Amino acid sequence: GQIAAGMCIDLYGRSQAEWEEKHVGRRTIVYHTPTAASSVSADPIGLFRGAPNRERAEMFIDFVLSRQGQKLWNTIPGRPEGPRKYALHRLPIRRDLYGEDDRRDMTAPEADPFGLAAEFTYEGAWTGPLFGTLRTLIRVMVIDCQDELRAAWKAIAQAGGPEAAPAAHDAFRKLPFAHHEALEVAKKLQTPESQTVTVREWTLFFRQQYRQATELVP
Repeated sequence: GQIAAGMCIDLYGRSQAEWEEKHVGRRTIVYHTPTAASSVSADPIGLFRGAPNRERAEMFIDFVLSRQGQKLWNTIPGRPEGPRKYALHRLPIRRDLYGEDDRRDMTAPEADPFGLAAEFTYEGAWTGPLFGTLRTLIRVMVIDCQDELRAAWKAIAQAGGPEAAPAAHDAFRKLPFAHHEALEVAKKLQTPESQTVTVREWTLFFRQQYRQATELVP
């Protein structure tokens, strides 16, 4: 068989895994958080200056941050203090909700966000400037050129996979720039004019590569 692996946010991974198991009838997706390679962050909550219903807003914030409010995020539906119907698959931000008793009722009892955060150091200067580049690259590569991508991968798969069609797979995987050129590419995407030109060049590049990959399938 074949196994596909990819990056995702824990909420989406766990939610999709649950959905697949319920609708397919067996476990087809497993979510795993790699140790020392996963960043952990908390969603913010705040109060607007001049909020018209300040007292109620503060009550809501207090509830969200309370033990009762945080229990909703990862408790199995139907359990005491849990959601009524759907699992939310988010992780509580309170340390006191990761005790042995609480974990028995969690949809992700193995989760350890505080331990993960302690083992991972994010170097913002290394990757921060590349977020925009990655977003644009993935959009062009996967969404804008989806028809050509699907056709190429279908041809490779029908031929027996990458090992049976190495030249086609190499063409399929080729990128429009080398890794060491990423920062220079990021600078080019900073102006609307340059971004438009670059996106057009990438679109033509990927369509050509996917077509070439299809043609190279033995």
